[in-house]
Amino acid sequence: MNKAGQNSYMIAPGIPPADNIHVVLGSEPGRHHLSPAFRGRPSETFFTDILLQELDSSKDFVEVMGEVRSVAGEATKGVQHPACYHVGELCFGLADTNDGSPQAMEERLFHIQLAVSVLRSIEGLSSVAEMLTPKMVAKDRSSRWEFHAYEEKFLDFSGDMLGDQAVVALSTLIQPCCCSSGRWMCSPNAQGINLSANNLTDKGACALASALAPHRNLSRDWTFPSQISSLQLHQNYISDEGCAAVLGVLAPKQNSNGSWVFNSSMRHLRLCSSICNNQLREKTAAALLAVLAVHEGPDGKAVFNNSLTEIELDGNTFSSEAREQIQTALDKLNSARAMQSAVTALRSVGMDSKMSEFVHHRSQGSEKENVEAHMKTAMNNLRKGKDRLALKMTW
Repeated sequence: MNKAGQNSYMIAPGIPPADNIHVVLGSEPGRHHLSPAFRGRPSETFFTDILLQELDSSKDFVEVMGEVRSVAGEATKGVQHPACYHVGELCFGLADTNDGSPQAMEERLFHIQLAVSVLRSIEGLSSVAEMLTPKMVAKDRSSRWEFHAYEEKFLDFSGDMLGDQAVVALSTLIQPCCCSSGRWMCSPNAQGINLSANNLTDKGACALASALAPHRNLSRDWTFPSQISSLQLHQNYISDEGCAAVLGVLAPKQNSNGSWVFNSSMRHLRLCSSICNNQLREKTAAALLAVLAVHEGPDGKAVFNNSLTEIELDGNTFSSEAREQIQTALDKLNSARAMQSAVTALRSVGMDSKMSEFVHHRSQGSEKENVEAHMKTAMNNLRKGKDRLALKMTW
């Protein structure tokens, strides 16, 4: 569609079928509207199927967005792929925005970039990770980390068959950054990652564990700088070594003063249905026992991981001895969590001071009934699984 005096838009020639759709600003007139952080990137990091070869800088942004919408709509027409529908929806909403500022345009293009991060390619995954990775910005004789916030916190790359390179591509995003103060910062843009069915091996699992590993701060105390609450790695080629490495990320660390530090962000870990499921998992069992362990703090009180809600290990093979040890450790952990829940329930209504009186049968009348009621609530929560760690495995 080349018409004299008008911008020309075309689908980039020689590309594969449109299951990887990106909107690209491929020319300098258009690129100068973007922020320096975006403008400095080569076109290769923005592309795949749609190329806006020319973009007239004299046009207002609403008009430009209308043209982007039109081109994207044509490109995705008839393509049977979920990513294309998602891109089409975004593009069709672009021209309707009331905010025609460069920032709004950049933000919308950025969202398109991430919406199609169902990219099915290492290059695309790397591009997304690069854009979401915190950047050090110098300002007023000082520097600080900046994060490009994105509303979709769960990054789903399941079924892409990207192999261990997928973890390498994501490593810049999930690895924490160390500030000049010694504090570790992590990106808020990766709160859930799904790498299931990606041909990952122990190499990829160990690389992922390394990127998520705890660090020491300036005081030499341990810290877990991560906001990842869900990690799905099922249906891969991860054997005993890789499973143990990933579980090791959740194992507590003890500081020099005797206190224990736990990974407080992870809620759900899925390592089940490994394709290498015919091996005994001795290292995995040992790593799991470390995660389930209940320790004694400096004050003599029990300390344990109270954040994990579910670990899925179905399909992993354990010896009868390991299964017995795991069941014992799980029961001990859930008992400790139940006791903590009961105390918390009582403390929330100022009843913890009444516990000893109740235990020694000195509490009378309504006070006793009140304590009993809150204890009953806590135990009901436990029976419903509210305070339990659910461990799914082949017993």
